[in-house]
Amino acid sequence: CQSLLILNIRSYGSGTTPWTGRFSRQGGGGRDGRFSPSSSDDQRLEVLGLSSLDMALIHLGCRAQRLTQCSEMRMEFYTPMPIHIDGDPFFL
Repeated sequence: CQSLLILNIRSYGSGTTPWTGRFSRQGGGGRDGRFSPSSSDDQRLEVLGLSSLDMALIHLGCRAQRLTQCSEMRMEFYTPMPIHIDGDPFFL
């Protein structure tokens, strides 16, 4: 996992749904019943892990590794990290 994708909506990057793609190299896409279906009004965040190859192939149907669903999240950074929020890149 080289990237974390944290979503509060049902789609990412021009309408893709990275947890229901056609291909999965890593598994863990949520089809095993551990995750509830994604919804924009469930007050939960979808947390997915991606490799750099997965990020590049997400529009071709690759699927991210679904890590968890949560209603709260806390992240601590010890060094500046490059991030994107709503498509705008910056260091946090």
